[in-house]
Amino acid sequence: MRLFFAMTLLFAQSLFAGISPTDIQTLALPAELNGLDIWLGHAIFDDAGNQYVVGQARVPESATPTRFPSSNSGDALALKYSPTGELVYFKTFGAASTESVGSSDWAVRAAVAPDGRLYIIGMTNSPDFPNAGDGRTREGFVATLSADGSQILGGRRIDGSPTEIALGPNGAVYVAGDTTSPTFPVTVGPIPVTGPGEIYVSADGGVTWQASSTGLIDRSFGRPIIHPTDPQTIYLEQARGLARSDDGGATWTESGVPTSSQASYGPPWFRPRAIALDPHDVDRVYNGGTDGLYRSDDGGASWTKLPLEPGFVSDLVLDPDSPDTLYALTPNGVFKSADAGQTWTLKTTAAGTRGALALDPSAPQTVYFAESRPGGQVQRSTDGGETWTSIRNGLPENLVVSSLAVDPRSSQTLYLASDYLGVFRSEDAGASWQARGADTYANSAGARIVVDPFTDGRLWVNGQRSDDEGLTWERVGADLEFPLTTSFALDPLTPNRLLASAVAGDREPNAFLLRLTADLETDYARAFGGIHKDSVGGLAVDDLGGAAIVGVTASRDFPLVNPLDAEIGDREDAFLIVLSPDGETVELATFLGDRSAQRADGVVYASDRSLYVAGRSEGPIVNGSSFESTDGFVAKIAADLGAVDAWLPVGGSNLDYLTDLAINSSGQPVILGATSSNDLPVTASGGDCGPLDLPNSALFVALLDADLAGVESLLRYAGPPHFVTAVLGLAAGSGSQVEIVVNGPTKLALPDGPLEQRQGLQRLTVEASPSSAIAVTCAVNGASFLSGTVAPGQILTLRGTGLGPDELVAFAYVEGEPLPTELGGVRVLFDGEPAPVIHAWDLQTSVVAPASVAGKSQVSVEVEVDGELSDPITLAVSAASPGVFVLGPNGESALSVDWLLVGAEHPVAGGDYVAVYITGAGQLSSAVDWASWAQLDAPYATVSGEVVATIGGAPAEVAYAGQAPGLVNAVQQVNLLVPAGTPAGEVDLTLEIAGRPAQTVKLFVGGAQ
Repeated sequence: MRLFFAMTLLFAQSLFAGISPTDIQTLALPAELNGLDIWLGHAIFDDAGNQYVVGQARVPESATPTRFPSSNSGDALALKYSPTGELVYFKTFGAASTESVGSSDWAVRAAVAPDGRLYIIGMTNSPDFPNAGDGRTREGFVATLSADGSQILGGRRIDGSPTEIALGPNGAVYVAGDTTSPTFPVTVGPIPVTGPGEIYVSADGGVTWQASSTGLIDRSFGRPIIHPTDPQTIYLEQARGLARSDDGGATWTESGVPTSSQASYGPPWFRPRAIALDPHDVDRVYNGGTDGLYRSDDGGASWTKLPLEPGFVSDLVLDPDSPDTLYALTPNGVFKSADAGQTWTLKTTAAGTRGALALDPSAPQTVYFAESRPGGQVQRSTDGGETWTSIRNGLPENLVVSSLAVDPRSSQTLYLASDYLGVFRSEDAGASWQARGADTYANSAGARIVVDPFTDGRLWVNGQRSDDEGLTWERVGADLEFPLTTSFALDPLTPNRLLASAVAGDREPNAFLLRLTADLETDYARAFGGIHKDSVGGLAVDDLGGAAIVGVTASRDFPLVNPLDAEIGDREDAFLIVLSPDGETVELATFLGDRSAQRADGVVYASDRSLYVAGRSEGPIVNGSSFESTDGFVAKIAADLGAVDAWLPVGGSNLDYLTDLAINSSGQPVILGATSSNDLPVTASGGDCGPLDLPNSALFVALLDADLAGVESLLRYAGPPHFVTAVLGLAAGSGSQVEIVVNGPTKLALPDGPLEQRQGLQRLTVEASPSSAIAVTCAVNGASFLSGTVAPGQILTLRGTGLGPDELVAFAYVEGEPLPTELGGVRVLFDGEPAPVIHAWDLQTSVVAPASVAGKSQVSVEVEVDGELSDPITLAVSAASPGVFVLGPNGESALSVDWLLVGAEHPVAGGDYVAVYITGAGQLSSAVDWASWAQLDAPYATVSGEVVATIGGAPAEVAYAGQAPGLVNAVQQVNLLVPAGTPAGEVDLTLEIAGRPAQTVKLFVGGAQ
């Protein structure tokens, strides 16, 4: 039993908690916002110490007469606080129109000019904020708020999602972010592709493939369409229009696109869904999609909208013998035009927004129509749409049709591809159907089937080929970088020649950087990236106007310039791009890090123009959870951009990442981050010192050596069970002072004050100065590992750095001898009196509070290591401060009468007795030497304070509370009777001594009572 207890003391779970908090201000929201839905996204400070916070608020029109007009769906929000925490102004702003219900505006970042103007970036889908838009588009914006917060001085939209803003010399405004727009208005350099996707060409029936996407920026492809009489002319559906090739797909030109104020999203644009080509005129194109039907007579250079309502066109077919005759499928049904789309006649009704059409090329009066919904219509007309016959016989009731195709070699043979039920074939023009290839066909939504005109029985559909009329299928091009998952187009004149589009996922963003004048006019605009994701994480501007952006990329074709690291990580990698002051020259474009996945989330210039970059490295799954281990990192890039001068990992064994980075007046980096690592070595504490369990996290701030030789001091600022909801800002002020803004709830404390639960905005002032060689950062109960008061005879665990030898030294038990007051060159002094030492180690030392603390309100504690003293810490004293020892790996905290650990495999029942072991009970009924060992035989000294316990919420009889036989007197034993009727399972066990509660622990109760 004595050995078991000693092991518990030595190896109990611990946290090296943790620069010294000097002030905490609660920043009150204005009364008008109380109880409303508020999201806060970013906080900054000006040189005078004023603080600005931006975000979003849902505010009724009547909230205040001085606010900007708004819809009720969400407005951008700006607040200003004085250096002492008083509210200076708050403003919400957004859509001005009262018809804008449903629009939303939110601010994500801000920068303050020397004259007090606030530049704000964010997102909007309002029709008139900050200037005119289509009302359904979600775009970025940048706006200027006057110094007194009374009015918007100017604003503009941004074709992307701005995430970072900084101010440069001469009032320049720098905005960085992400864009998926293939028409982002760059002024310098190319527009990167916005994949991931590729066009492939095969000349051997799909055995081999050649990438052929030259000239394509928008890589979000639909299907290619080869002209039926001139196969050198090919059109390609894209997310925002069409591309055209006049050389058989070797090169492409992205043509003009139809535009409309009713576009679905993005800048006004039209998404094609159905293309039809005039076989007698290579320049006549019909383009149906999200906003109706358009016709171009000049190869896509210009468009005329045709009078077809409603707007959405999901399929389109053209009579090859009479190209002015065409059929269009809309949500209302099948329409027919005989005059090239000038007039239309409804031929049959439909339900739903999607469907399929097919026309028999050998008998163009025969038209097929299907609805793409479960149980939808499948019909045939043999008289040009005048009459229709259902042809659903043999098709499943829940079938969702994707496409129809007539075999050009046999007009009675019809194929149908479905979303999830495979391919069907009819040999009698739809009178009957047979399922094909269910065992080998890979279902995919939107499958478009194509019948090969040269090879009998060959079918193509979404990356698959069948050579036996659909009975069996094989994957085509599976080894390509982008597997062929979308539709094929077959050359109508050349056997075995075909094109395929491949899309690996949704549109991926590129990084962008804008430099604007103070009046928000474009100075330059650049975009960067490759075929995969490229996303901005940080922006910095030097005093000459040079700019640096960092972020994360998954693009292996990321355009590198003078790279320091030319090899991308396993999945993705951090990137750094540095631009010359005029924005014309990319001085550096490089990956950063090793082969593990990296991302960069902050960058800052030092006074010598060297750069610090902060980010994270992702590692393997930890602790069997769904979380990946991560470590923060800080890199220093030489001023000449020729080398990574230093690389400093920051973190422990679990999740650690950095969220912000600044430089103090001494030129040292200060980092802000979050951790759930219990082995993160820190030097000071501003909050709960208790252990963290995934996914709980705690904020930390650290001061680094300027050369990244190490961490000079690190503070952990909050702890479980509360996570800091949002870390909004970091500013490194004069000297060692750092300002942080967080949005609660969280637990915070000043060095000599109580730990408090705080809600809402908090401004924390921190002294981030180098720590001494011996630093006590935190004192916790040796059983519960929670911070609080100290009682006489309580085991106390001190955390910090330099608290003892590099290797842990524990007391050596000698019968009859008390715990030593010096161990491994370490003494711990309570108001100068040496305390018994249980173990000593660099990061953690445990002691027993001496009896002399009794009756005091506080006590000063110092650690002496080889004659050198730490700075003192002050602890509040109470009569009792109990904590319960956790004895097992799953929270087991009690022993049964047969001395077995009470757990899931050995539960107890109502009427059983259990024993728990505690420290911090305070005075006993007779004086004892806390450092000595309790005798094995009665009588025993008992706890003087009242002991109250509950199990499963019911009062539990305290049968005994006193010395623990054979254990050091600093440990007490409490025997409890489990109440009858206690429910089975894990139940709470609570304990209170002299009105002071211990932590709640678990007791495992079985089913039998």
